[in-house]
Order: sequence, then structure tokens, then C-alpha cells
Amino acid sequence: MIYLDNAATTAPNKEALRIATQKYEKLFYNPSASYKQGAEVHALIENCKRTILETLVNEEDIADYDIIFTGSGTESDNLAVRWTYYTNNPVLISNKEHSGIYETAKKSFRVYPTIDGDDYFLRENFSIYSCPNGILASNELLKFEDDDKDRSPLVSYVHVSNETSEITDIVSLAKKVKERYPEALFHSDGVQAYGKIPFKLTPEIDMYSISAHKIGGIKGIGALVYRKEVKDRLRPVIYGGGQGNGLRSGTENVLGIIDFAEAVKRWNNPFIPLSEEYSFDNRVYVNAAHARRLRIMLLELLDKEKFVRISPEDGSPYILTVSAKGKNNEVIQKILEEKYGILVGIGSACSSNHAGNKGRVLRALGYGDDIINGALRFSFSPQTTVEEIRTAAKAVNEVVWSLS
Repeated sequence: MIYLDNAATTAPNKEALRIATQKYEKLFYNPSASYKQGAEVHALIENCKRTILETLVNEEDIADYDIIFTGSGTESDNLAVRWTYYTNNPVLISNKEHSGIYETAKKSFRVYPTIDGDDYFLRENFSIYSCPNGILASNELLKFEDDDKDRSPLVSYVHVSNETSEITDIVSLAKKVKERYPEALFHSDGVQAYGKIPFKLTPEIDMYSISAHKIGGIKGIGALVYRKEVKDRLRPVIYGGGQGNGLRSGTENVLGIIDFAEAVKRWNNPFIPLSEEYSFDNRVYVNAAHARRLRIMLLELLDKEKFVRISPEDGSPYILTVSAKGKNNEVIQKILEEKYGILVGIGSACSSNHAGNKGRVLRALGYGDDIINGALRFSFSPQTTVEEIRTAAKAVNEVVWSLS
């Protein structure tokens, strides 16, 4: 089998899972317990936080940040956006956001009780800005009505698009947002960016969502990295015993947390030795170079007569989205799987089974049904090989020609 849908999920790192399981078997205790073993598990979780923070924050700034572990990147997005549910603050997003942001923001309205006790919805409380050619001009985002400048909007913008691979300079955008709205909260969904493009958080970025299973961890564990100074402005998604710094109640997923940290240490091209010489940042550069080579090769090998490129040239090296214009991508996907043993994506795996969401992002970018219905997403990992790309390209060309 050739697996080219790594933007949906990656294969779990076996060594990371082995080590995590060993640690968990010894320290299976509840981290909230008052006895010594519980304290040891709590300390282990804090060490895992430190491992992850060291990859995202400069050493001198780590004390300013904390992590809430969640069940997924989508839950992390919800935790960031749902602050506005309890306030009269607007949400500003683009129309190409991941569904975890888009659908949550759509529900960001205030609920007021009527005299007879029923609830009514005062108004929708968010703004979606169009993105011609996939790019949101900062002046579009920043022209929110002057009367609302003091209402501290939440601005959320995806770092790397899971559907097109477009990379947004969120550092620059966050600075412009804070210049315009000093009390705004800025959040970014970094699920497709973390570990895949060089990046460090800056003070203007208040919250950042990541997920373990996109970089060799197991499913069921994500994280919201946030600046400690904004904690009091967040609101829980899950209420209960007050775990997760009071923002995510429920006994922590200790195995998932350990595995997340161990996977971070091993997110690596198999041909590169794991040593102190190759820091996380170094591995990000080397792995990205490998992915970029695969991306360029695949694009060159695909039949230019049959395929239209959707991904921008300077997009994430880990994702290449093209369209077999006028063809049915579900048919192509099925033939590739059943005849060739090749797995590719046809959109966001987080919402691809929901017909109402099909093509939302591509349609927002101005594409019509002939392009949307033929869209194929190829996504790579550090383990993807050149030979797999050659084999896949040949098979995809054959399938599309057979459908002509």
C-alpha cells in the first residue's frame, strides 16, 4: 500500500508509542490524586508540556506560555473560539478556515432570555471575509467597523490550509491585528503547520492549536498552546473537576500526552539520525526539504493535459492539491485504492463525509464544480519515498486517462 493522505493522519511512530506505553504502565495513576504517585504523573505531564513548548517558543519566553491538552485539534479550536459565546465580542475569520473554526464561529451568538423564559438569538456575531485567490488581505480583515474597535474581537486564521496548502504569515497578520485592536485575541489553527514549516510563536499570537496524530502521534490528543496572560478570558468547553487549568475538565489522557511528546522527539526522516545534533528545528528544515522534493516530483510527473494545479507554488511542501478537471474525484479515489493500493485524499478528512461542507473552501477561492469535483489532495510524511511518488503518479495518470 502507498499512503498519500498524511494531512488526514500520519502513521503512529512505533518507538514513540512503545516508550509511551512503558511509561504509562508504570505511572498509570490519576494525576489529580494527592498521593506521591499521582504527583509523579502530574510532573510527567508538565515535562511533556515543556517538550512541546520548547519546539514552539523561544527559551526565554517559555514561562509566558502554557498548554491545555484536548482530545483533538478541533476541540482546541473550539476552546479558543467559544470565549465569544459568553461575551458580546465578534469573531473575525476567513472563509477558508478549517471546519473546527468555521462551524464554531457560525454558532457564536449571544442568547438572551425573553420575559416568558424562552431564549432567543439576538444576532449572529461573526464576520467572514472573502479570500480572492486564497489570500486574505490584511486591510480586509482590519476594516471592521470603527464603532466596534473597543469590543475586542477574536481573530482566527489558519496557518496552513489543510485543503490547498497555502501558508499564511500569521506573525505579520497578528501584529497588524493587535495594532488595530490592542485588546483582540489572535488564534491560529496550526495543525497542518506544526513540525512541518519553521515557526516560533510571537507575543501577538495568543493561542495556537496543534494535534499529535499529524506528526506521528496517536489519535485522541491535541493541544491548545496559549499565553498565560489570556487564560482568564477563555471559557471551558467541558465542565467538571477543573483539570486542564480549569479549562478542560476530565482526567487527563496520560498515555496520549506522553505519546505526543515522544512523537515530537521522533518526527523525523528515517535517514537522519536522532541525536542532539539534529534539534527539532533542524529536523523541520530537513524534513521539509524532503517533502518539497516529493511535491515537485509529483507535480512534474502528473499529466499536465489532465490536471489543474490548486496548491500555490509556495504552499506547504507536505500537501499538493490538484484537480482532474471534469472528473469525479470519488471514482478516482476508489479505483486507486482498489486497483493500485494507493490512498489519497479528496478534501478535508474532518468534514469530507458531510455533503454540506464539500468544496466549501475551494468554492470560496472561486473554483467551480468542474474543479471541485475533481480535486485530489496528495500529502506526504518524512517516511514517504521517491519510489512511492513515481508509482503513484503513474497510477493516477492511468486512472484519469481511463476515465476520459
